[in-house]
Amino acid sequence: LLGDINGDGEITPSDYMKIKNHIMGVGNIENIWIDCADINMDKSITPSDYMKVKNHIMEISKIGL
Repeated sequence: LLGDINGDGEITPSDYMKIKNHIMGVGNIENIWIDCADINMDKSITPSDYMKVKNHIMEISKIGL
């Protein structure tokens, strides 16, 4: 599920924090979840990806599931 980084079947603040921590270098996303974290599918995990997750959670915009 695109945006579901912890594998619980939902896109939640936990997923947002995992992406943010990965970008900041204080956490690491496990290899099996890398594709789920690359929301815009540009082959890298960037602030754009965590903003898309944040906006999905806040119901500003939705991630194409």
